[in-house]
Amino acid sequence: MTNERKRRRLAYPGDCWSTLWENHNTLANADRRPDKRNLSQRIEESDSSKGKDMEDPKSWSVKDQELVKELVDFLGINEDDRQFLRQLHGIAATYSKPMVEEFSSRILQHPNTREYYEKIDVPSLQEKITGWFQDLFLGEYGAEYAEKAMRIGKAHVRIGLPLRYPLAMWDLLVKYGEQVVAHSPKPKEAFRAFHKVLALSIALFIQAYEDSQLAHLSQFLGSERLVRRLLMEGH
Repeated sequence: MTNERKRRRLAYPGDCWSTLWENHNTLANADRRPDKRNLSQRIEESDSSKGKDMEDPKSWSVKDQELVKELVDFLGINEDDRQFLRQLHGIAATYSKPMVEEFSSRILQHPNTREYYEKIDVPSLQEKITGWFQDLFLGEYGAEYAEKAMRIGKAHVRIGLPLRYPLAMWDLLVKYGEQVVAHSPKPKEAFRAFHKVLALSIALFIQAYEDSQLAHLSQFLGSERLVRRLLMEGH
């Protein structure tokens, strides 16, 4: 028996120490572990007291391919928009390099973002962002486009980068994107089309963050629905 265990035996004769330690662990775990049944019951009681219909919002069920289709329809991205931007895809490639260089420079100048760059494969990230920028002018905004855009968002989630930083970089996409659309024979129409697709890209990026957070929280609470209800009700 170790000296530490002997000391504990003297302080707590018999099995008292073991019993106390087990009770401590039980209480500690109970404090940290959410009661899923109790949380669900609280939500149901709250909805019932407010006379609410328990049916979930339809938007919660929109996933994967349906999600990008919904957003394209929501933003009114039409075939004319696709054509205006598709014509500029080659020109976008010439602007992607300076855009990524300024992107990297800004990150490295700020200590709170520079620390993330020190932990990742920078050339790989730059390559992904280059492709992401060029894809804004691809003219095709379906499931494959959504998957690539959300992959960029999830890459930022994996390194722990707070959402405020990538969103604060969107001005660079606007800056260089507007330089690209200036080459269009119809710059006003191309400008409107670009901003629609940029809004789509932002929405998908944020969706990637939301999906990651919901997935992690669901592991603790048991379901995505319960997480959403808790966030909505403020429990």
